[in-house]
Amino acid sequence: QPGVGGTHGGQGGGPADYGLVYGSLFDPADAGAGGGGVAGGSGGGVVRLAVGDEAILDGSILAAGTPSTAASPSGAGGSIRLEATVLRGLGLIDASGAGAIAGLGAGSGGRVALFGGTLDAGLLSRTRAYGGLGDSSALSGAAGTVFVLQGGDTLGELILDNGGVVSDRLTELPAFPPGVLDTVGVDWVADTEASFIHSLSGMEVFFGVDDLDLWPIVAHAHLGVTLSLDVAGHPLTAQAGDAYEGLYRFDRMTVRGGAQGISVAGLDSAEGVTVEPGSAWNPAYRPALTIVEPVSDAVFTEGLPITVTATASSALGVRSVELELNGERTVRATAPYTATFNAPLVAEPTTLPVRATLVDGFGHRFSETIQIQVHPDTSSPPAVSIACPSAGAMLAPGTGLDLRIDASHQDGILRVELLEGSSESVLATATSAPFDLHFDVPPGTPTGTTLTLRVRAVSTAGSTAEALLSVPVLPAAVLTADFTLAAGDPSLDGQSVVVAGGTLTVEGAHTFQNLAILDGGTLTHLASTATQPEKLDLTVAEDLFVSCSGAVDVSGLGYPGGFTYSEGASPIYHQDDFSSNTLSQWQVVDEGNTNGPSNWQWGSGGYIRQTSNIYNSTGYRATHLLWPHGLDLEDYRLGFRLYSSDDDSLGLLFRYQDADHYYMFVWRRQNASQFLLRMEDGVHTVLDSTTTPYSQNTWYSVDIEARGSSLAVWVNGAKVLEAEDSSYPAGTFAFFSAANAGSYFDDV
Repeated sequence: QPGVGGTHGGQGGGPADYGLVYGSLFDPADAGAGGGGVAGGSGGGVVRLAVGDEAILDGSILAAGTPSTAASPSGAGGSIRLEATVLRGLGLIDASGAGAIAGLGAGSGGRVALFGGTLDAGLLSRTRAYGGLGDSSALSGAAGTVFVLQGGDTLGELILDNGGVVSDRLTELPAFPPGVLDTVGVDWVADTEASFIHSLSGMEVFFGVDDLDLWPIVAHAHLGVTLSLDVAGHPLTAQAGDAYEGLYRFDRMTVRGGAQGISVAGLDSAEGVTVEPGSAWNPAYRPALTIVEPVSDAVFTEGLPITVTATASSALGVRSVELELNGERTVRATAPYTATFNAPLVAEPTTLPVRATLVDGFGHRFSETIQIQVHPDTSSPPAVSIACPSAGAMLAPGTGLDLRIDASHQDGILRVELLEGSSESVLATATSAPFDLHFDVPPGTPTGTTLTLRVRAVSTAGSTAEALLSVPVLPAAVLTADFTLAAGDPSLDGQSVVVAGGTLTVEGAHTFQNLAILDGGTLTHLASTATQPEKLDLTVAEDLFVSCSGAVDVSGLGYPGGFTYSEGASPIYHQDDFSSNTLSQWQVVDEGNTNGPSNWQWGSGGYIRQTSNIYNSTGYRATHLLWPHGLDLEDYRLGFRLYSSDDDSLGLLFRYQDADHYYMFVWRRQNASQFLLRMEDGVHTVLDSTTTPYSQNTWYSVDIEARGSSLAVWVNGAKVLEAEDSSYPAGTFAFFSAANAGSYFDDV
């Protein structure tokens, strides 16, 4: 709506309707919504990166919303999903909403999910999905969500963080209120009074009062009444009339930066929920937790002991208090809660957090943090580190790399030198901060070798120290100018690719062996339109390296301003409840040779019906009602309702190209069957089938999805047919009736 910022992981800022929060916490794949009005800022795009080994991110991965260039609200953040064995670096991962000008709504944060065996805490601290800043708390966007699964975690961590943006808009976790079951299947349950509007996959459900007996939710129809459940190895025991509730489970949850979290479902966090000041997450109580020593801003010398003591009490009991300094942690189960640590070695005066975490009797966690100062011992040598790249880089012959060096000493730094291997020949020198150096791989360097760069800091007192960087030299395709890799273009697939300059735009799905985005290089996808969302769908088999000023950037490439997101249909191409007579917009196609012609009619009750018994003795070529306007439709999900007062065949044609080329869903009562067919040159081929009849005089909800080569059919929220077939990538749709004098269709 005009004035309202885009909504995605949280509510957009604005004066009235804040939009529907959508998308998955665990598997984000949706673009951010644009700001209201035709001039609204665009939402962020979608980045989904699967890295087979190590991902080093010293640059940026951005899926942020963009502000409007006119007097309109701003876009919401998009989606970022990043998976690697090791994920680290000094870069930024950002799916934040955009701020807005005075009087207009800012966009909400998007959704981020990170998966890695080892995940660098510093990189995680620079991962954000903040809401945009408006000129009031009502106009500022809500925080999005950041989900992290790493190391020994089994359930992962959920972070709600608004980055200090004060907003009274809410970050609602996708959920549903408690209810009562009406019907139960083998792997599904239904509540006819429900309306499941959110992306619920990954949430769990229990029945009655036993919240330890849980079933994961795997699918549901938008605004539907049915939940499909994972029952593998755990048969469903629920019965009609049972109460049910939803439950989220995490290893830990953090709410900070002014985020205002809410959920109508329960939440079980193994290590409790940490809510930082200024944020909200409905805690049942606040314990008393105080760090009594050291005092805030106390000064210590590196290497010397630091005693940390806390007092703690809670109405729910104190299970333990964890005391932590610089990553070292001690747990105390009983008072006094005290521990002694050694101050870490530092190169310059450094501010460090001291944290006490209370774990109450129910497993909830609450933290108190103060800051202390640790100063270096003046007798220490200079401190030197390669700030960027933070770890090994990847280059090709003839390409180069910028290095950013941190160096310090109490007496000052005279110079910083760059050397290679065992040679003492100085390749580059910097004499003042910032200490920036540049290295070029000689064009004739053999591929498959690894160069060792040495950075030496020399203090004014003459002491020295070195830092090392390993640089593999790859056989790679080197890009130095803008290049678009089209869908289906195999020219780079399976190779190592180095983006040494310009922008690499990727269309469709591709796989690289290794990928390096060097300084000045950018990786992106095409801009989305209202009818064609784009995404970066790239698999890197081994390693990804993004240099300090390289970037993966899809900001502003999501849905354009003015696009209204609707869960389950993104966007809505066509919608008709037949409350008025729109039959003239459709085209009747009769192919039957017996009992014709057809008799398609509009019913004043708000439906379309076909009352002739027309059929064709050679197969299902009888009569269909064609929507003739969508021959270029590619991926879509089509929902409708059907009803039969006869006992023969009805259904839907989809990806219809002409009378001899389309896919077909057929449902027959007479021989108890459902078919998913392909029509090709007048011949039907069965792709999938079941032996399920329909009941006469009963309305059924049907959803048909065609995405790429994947075809599927759901009836009343349960998947009944599916197949893989790439014969027809696009086409329109048509209602179908054969030998069935009583076929009814509604709510397409």
